[in-house]
Amino acid sequence: MTFREEIDTLATRMQLTVVYVLDEPPTGWSGERGWVTRELLERRLPAARGNAEYFVCGPAGMIRAVE
Repeated sequence: MTFREEIDTLATRMQLTVVYVLDEPPTGWSGERGWVTRELLERRLPAARGNAEYFVCGPAGMIRAVE
């Protein structure tokens, strides 16, 4: 995961929740798996999400799909 250490550091300094989603996770991974889908976003984003900012990192194809 590119920049994981930096992102985790930011999460300790800011009001930031980080959710890693891995298409091919290693053995023992307990986080989200697969693709960032509408269902995943609905499950993970807060109900009152209107004015919040969201950042997505990943390959260009994934970014386009999430947008």
